[in-house]
Parts: sequence; structure tokens; C-alpha cells
Amino acid sequence: MRTTLGSAMRWLLVPVSFAFMAVAQANLVTNGSFELGSHQPNLFSTLGVGNTYMTGWTVMSGTVDWVKAPQFDASLGVNSVDLNGNTSSPSGSIEQTISSGLTAGHLYVVTFDMSGNPNGSLLSDPVRSLELSVGGVSQSFTFDTSTVSGGISATNMGYITQSFIFNAPGTGTTLTFLSQDHTIYSAVIDNVTLELVPEPSAMVLLGFGALGIVSRRRARAV
Repeated sequence: MRTTLGSAMRWLLVPVSFAFMAVAQANLVTNGSFELGSHQPNLFSTLGVGNTYMTGWTVMSGTVDWVKAPQFDASLGVNSVDLNGNTSSPSGSIEQTISSGLTAGHLYVVTFDMSGNPNGSLLSDPVRSLELSVGGVSQSFTFDTSTVSGGISATNMGYITQSFIFNAPGTGTTLTFLSQDHTIYSAVIDNVTLELVPEPSAMVLLGFGALGIVSRRRARAV
């Protein structure tokens, strides 16, 4: 049974300096930039439930679009994922099972770059939303397309880096991204990582409540 963050444990907004302390860690996510896979899209491919074209990822509900630039600029490489494909009900979702590599009781951080489909009725519906589930907890994230400097477009996606720190319940976990948008114009994600929080950072974070989320604006991909 999924436990929401609010009911299970307290969380806080962590300053960027805590969440991004400069210690290199191994990324436990396979194909976090969605560059690898079979049947690569020309501009985009709509993938349905059970599809595994994207190496390491499975479509779990609805449909998603596997997108290649210049359809949308990616934040890393050329591919990204729009979490609602040609349907919005049920919502699209992708999942990756990480079977090993975690240590129970240690803190890990998931980061991903987030934008939103730049099409649709941006004036009346500018916000794109998703839910991230990992380590038995879930957290919602939003991206406001109206805040992108110069106006959001396929070549100016205005990605922000979102981060979420969780306490590993065991040696493995499942990472799920679920659209929370009610149209086909949904949240876009790229550059997903899952890494151990460096020990000095973990000690600081524990003093502030142990769990947190952060976001920061990325420069536009060139």
C-alpha cells in the first residue's frame, strides 16, 4: 500500500546547497536520459501499457510519448518523456525497478529535470503536474509553463531540476512517475538519477528532519 509523504513522515524544503553537495555518486537508474532503447522515435512514439521500448523502463498505465528533439528539446541528450501520450485517462506512468544497490536506512536522492508540454491552452492551463513514488513514499511536483523566460516552446523548454530525498526501506526500490494532468498536454521529464546522499550531507539533513524536496532552474539545452 502506498504511503503518502504527509501521513508517513514530515518533510521540508531543503536549500539547494544541501541537496547538491559536490560528491560524485553512482547513479542507480538505468537509462535515466531515455536515450537507449529499441524502435527509437523519429519525433515521438506513443507507447502503451506494458511497453518496454525505453531500456530499463515500463509503461504502467495510460500512454506516454517518447519524444526526440526537435519535437521537444531534451535537457540531456535528445530524448525525453511526455507522461501523457494520446490519452489522459487513465494517466500515463512509467516505472523502473531497482533490484539492488541500496542500503536499508540510508538516505538517497532522486533528481530529474522537469518541464511541460508547450502545446495546448497555456493561458487557461499553464501548470503541468506529476507524482513521483519511490521508497514507499510519494510526492507531487509541478511545473508552471508561464514562468519560462522568453515563453515556453519546443526549443525553449525551461527545464528545472527537481529533487526528492528518501530513506531506503531495503536494498531495492521501485521508481514511478505518474502524470497528474487531465489533458494530453502533460509534464515532461528527462535526466533521472538516484544516488546515495553523501554522509556529511546526510548528517546535516537528519538535523533538519531527514527528508526534503528542492527545485532549481536549468539553463536551456543547447
